Amino acid sequence: MSAQPPNSSGMTFGVELSEQAVVAGTEIPKVVQKCTEAIEAFGLDQVGIYRLSGTTSKVQALKAALDQGMSGLRACGRL
Repeated sequence: MSAQPPNSSGMTFGVELSEQAVVAGTEIPKVVQKCTEAIEAFGLDQVGIYRLSGTTSKVQALKAALDQGMSGLRACGRL
């Protein structure tokens, strides 16, 4: 019986970042890279980006898109 790699389900949320990095074979997990890119591209001019919460529906949609992979984000028009 062979051991499955961590995060073989492809899920992003509820999975340790260290496991995501191992699966991706990178030092920085893909979700961290994409969030950083989005903040640099769209968020630096936004007032309150770190102190104001997003709407629940938008947060849930982004989480679902991230769990579907980067193509899910593109389909949402996020990146």
